[in-house]
Amino acid sequence: MLGVIAAWAMPAVGTDVEGGAVGVADVAPLRADGARIAPASLRYRIAVIVDGEEFAFGSEVSRSRESWRGTPVWRVETRARVAAGELVDTVYLNAPDLVALHRNVRIGEGRVMLDLGSEGVSGVIVEPGGEDRPVTIPTAGPVVGHLDTAFAGAALAPGFEAHFRTLDLERQQIHEWRANVTGVESVDVPAGRFGAYRLELVDVGGSGLAATVWMSREPPRWMVRSELTGRDAGGRVVAELESARD
Repeated sequence: MLGVIAAWAMPAVGTDVEGGAVGVADVAPLRADGARIAPASLRYRIAVIVDGEEFAFGSEVSRSRESWRGTPVWRVETRARVAAGELVDTVYLNAPDLVALHRNVRIGEGRVMLDLGSEGVSGVIVEPGGEDRPVTIPTAGPVVGHLDTAFAGAALAPGFEAHFRTLDLERQQIHEWRANVTGVESVDVPAGRFGAYRLELVDVGGSGLAATVWMSREPPRWMVRSELTGRDAGGRVVAELESARD
């Protein structure tokens, strides 16, 4: 859910936050193994809480093996209905290591098509009734295409620590994150009770974004709950797993 729903559902988060940035020089990059994941169809309940008011909606995530431009990939599609219209966000991940190759987003009548590489993101924003806008965003390394899937493919365990990058598509900027497994917990969500790794995430650039993600311990591994907060915005996005099937 992170980076897919939040950009369209939460207010903007400021970048001037007391305390400054958190370093990642001593932290290894996030690595994922496509052999650890499996096809899945997941349904989530999303709650956006801003200034004490809650707006709830559902989203569906489907994960399948496919071929894209002759390359074996995992195709991950997220569907939701948000304030801007129906959201369909599809990302193609290189099958062995889950590195993002391409992303296609449709929001209402608009569309975004992006190629993702280790040195940058490039593509085009197609706006109905307007001119196409090119997208060129340099990066210092690969951008995670679908965070839930990347964590599902990671070697999670107590003491796990990694850093990674995500794309803020709405603002066309890169966020650098640091993630730590801080414990093992039992989590109750509408889909049932799960033993889960608790990951704490912080935006090391000091934007004020922070998150907690609970990933099920047993394979096939799923994201069962997440909380994303923006301190300057006073908002929170909570996702809970409602149902899951292979």
